[in-house]
Amino acid sequence: MNKLSVIQDLGNHLTPQTCGVLWFTQIPLIERPLPFSELDYYLDGLLTNICLEKRESPEHKHFLTTHHFGRPFFLAQFQMDGNNSKIKNDLGQVHQLALKLRGERGELVVIGEHLDRIRADLKIFNKDFELDFLSL
Repeated sequence: MNKLSVIQDLGNHLTPQTCGVLWFTQIPLIERPLPFSELDYYLDGLLTNICLEKRESPEHKHFLTTHHFGRPFFLAQFQMDGNNSKIKNDLGQVHQLALKLRGERGELVVIGEHLDRIRADLKIFNKDFELDFLSL
């Protein structure tokens, strides 16, 4: 997927009904995986700040909050390392936080490569959120 296509797709997916993004990457955040720049724009540079602050110790997950369309908005980033039990636990924690931030909105955008590997673990969100998938 080329960069222009990613920008257009992301803009189409992030609507006023979107309360957050679940972003699954294959590489650490510090390596700025696609679509790092586009998401960083929506998060007012928070991703860049994390990379600058945590250059020495990359984490396998990050949870960031900001405002989008004048309402609370979050991004949860997970580095996929093959350990689905760790991801499943992390998703449970993010689900609880997402419920607190959603307000009357109920859409989550799920971004990443090979999303079929994680779909079963995303079922925890199905009763409370509408999932909108953006495969890279």
